[in-house]
Formats: sequence, structure tokens, C-alpha cells
Amino acid sequence: FHSRILYDKGILELVNAIKVIKQKKKISALILGNPDKKNHASVNVSMLEQWQDEKLIIWKGKKKNVLPYLQKSKIAVLPSYREGLPKNLLEAASCELPIITTNVVGCKEICQHDFNGQLVPARDYIHLSIAIEKLLNNPELANFYGKNGRRLVIKKFSTRIVIKKFLKVYKECLLE
Repeated sequence: FHSRILYDKGILELVNAIKVIKQKKKISALILGNPDKKNHASVNVSMLEQWQDEKLIIWKGKKKNVLPYLQKSKIAVLPSYREGLPKNLLEAASCELPIITTNVVGCKEICQHDFNGQLVPARDYIHLSIAIEKLLNNPELANFYGKNGRRLVIKKFSTRIVIKKFLKVYKECLLE
């Protein structure tokens, strides 16, 4: 999970999913990012420290370069309530990580269910825990999703493609 640490990003659902899974196997979630004190949905640092003390999360704070952390991760998780186009999922997919995210606009454009990851309902830690366990217990499926995610990013979201789309929109605006 790498994002601003907000309740709206689904951090509480992730922690609750980890609690469910932890009853069966040893697990913790790597959290990259900081709370956003200007946002009313921000998680308190004391809560992050409590979750860390309970060994539910490993909180590393905000990192300029997330690549080394993504390369050591098994799954990218973003159980957000709403998104634009989450850069963190694009970064994860480009690193061949399988994705678990919510079936909301923005997230579902990057994560295609059963192709490069799993879509779960927003605010639903039970389905989130099931999806996490599914990928942890099936490395072949996780690898399949990861490879497909990388292909998807190259095909739909590479810099070259995005620039072409922006230029097309700018030209259309200028002609109006």
C-alpha cells in the first residue's frame, strides 16, 4: 500500500483484512506514505504506530523512490473509496505486481478483474482479505496477473500513448 494515509484510501479495510488473515498465517502490510494533516480523513500517526506495534503493518513513511519497495512486494493493494487515475497502481502494475483494488472509477481502469488483479467492493474488508489470501496462496496466478498488468500499462498508459492523447485533446480544443 503506497498512498497518502487516509481513511478514504481504504487503510482501515486493509488493516482489518490483515487481522482476518493473521488468524491463519503470518502477514503484515508494508505501508508507504504519510498522513495528510490538511485532510479530514487523515489517519493519526498514533494509530499507525499502534498498528505497527500490533505487527499488522510495517510503516515506512513517504518515499521518493518506491521502486525498491515494490520490487520486494508480493501484491499491490489500494482499497480506495474513490480515485482519479491512481499513479500508485500504474507503478505497481509496471513492476509486474498483481493488484487488489476496489471496483471504483479510476481503480477499475487499471485493474481488470481476473486479468491483472482482483476487484473487490469498496469498504469491504472481508472480500479484501479473501482476495489477498487468494493471491498469497496462488503464486502462479499472482505471476500471471503481474505479467498482464505490465503489458496493460505498456499498451494503454505508457508516456508515449498518454502524450499522444493529450495532444489530441489540445488540438481539438484549439479547433473549437
